[in-house]
Amino acid sequence: MGSWPVRALGLVLPLAMLAPGPASAASTQVMPVISGHALVGASPRFVKLSCALDHPLEASSARVTYGTSAYPGHGGKVAHVVPPADAINAYGVVVSVPVSGLSKLSIDADGVHGMALPVVQYATSGGATVVGALGNGNSGTGWATFDGLGSNLNWIRYANGVAAPQGSMSLSSILARYPAASSASVGFTFGCDSNDHDFELDDLVVGTAAGARAYDFETAAVATRISLSSPHKVRVKKRVRLRGALAPAAAGIPVGVYTVKHHKRHLLRAVRTDAAGRFSLKVSFKHAGRVLWSAAVLSQPWVTGTSGTRKLSVKPKPKPKPKPKPHPTAPAPPPPPPPSTGSGSGSGSGSGSGSTPPPSGCTAVICSG
Repeated sequence: MGSWPVRALGLVLPLAMLAPGPASAASTQVMPVISGHALVGASPRFVKLSCALDHPLEASSARVTYGTSAYPGHGGKVAHVVPPADAINAYGVVVSVPVSGLSKLSIDADGVHGMALPVVQYATSGGATVVGALGNGNSGTGWATFDGLGSNLNWIRYANGVAAPQGSMSLSSILARYPAASSASVGFTFGCDSNDHDFELDDLVVGTAAGARAYDFETAAVATRISLSSPHKVRVKKRVRLRGALAPAAAGIPVGVYTVKHHKRHLLRAVRTDAAGRFSLKVSFKHAGRVLWSAAVLSQPWVTGTSGTRKLSVKPKPKPKPKPKPHPTAPAPPPPPPPSTGSGSGSGSGSGSGSTPPPSGCTAVICSG
């Protein structure tokens, strides 16, 4: 391959010195492989890098699909990344690893679509962000392994909205100048060569003090079976738990729980699976009737899956029991009439009902004493 200059990251780089060689046996050595569902826990993410290297990494809106490569040198499926149409950013994938022991960084790429730019980003103990990247070039001859740490990287220190260039140096040198406060985001981005095109990648290999790992995007998109369970019926406004499980199980996978009406899904809430692949959600329903619900893995590149529907009957509230009527009672008897006062004539022994008895010690005529 001849030498020609390409402008990347604000520098003109002679790519003859940076061109990758063919994939070596080292890229196929036995090492732990993170693939399929395990990629979720490993938290790889797609990012974009400014070609001017003037600010930290940002989240990417690139579209990711999986399929067979159109170029020689790879026999299985690969990640096919279609970035937005621009020539001022590079797009790619990074993972989080301890930066102090980072010893290896490589990736397999098709060697045709875009420059492979190794990137390392970490936060310093002083609160700044340090970013290093380098245009590593492409061979244009099919699949190859790109080495990310074979050359010094170009570094910036980003703090308070200002990017301060730090020059070209090794990872160990920049760490000595700005110690890391946490893990680093390491990986590769593609682009910055004035072409708006997609790219293919596989087998991101990262070596740390704990050993090397290969992130295999060949088996990244894994179809998942989702089973559902819930009671058959529930009362209006009573809380009920909707449960589900993924098989094979994986932790931390985002799942949307939906109601289904007229063949359209309506999101109730997003939840995440536990270590056993299970998820659950407590809900209540305001109206009586039949409810259909389902679940689906939310949009993310590593796992796919949609459940069937499950029926839940929402019953109305029971009608309140009528209050018992009071028993009829007999009317109270009328009060007795008040005593009447008689109007008889003065003397005589008449004993009318109104006469007053004589005082004690008296007869009707004479009082003794």
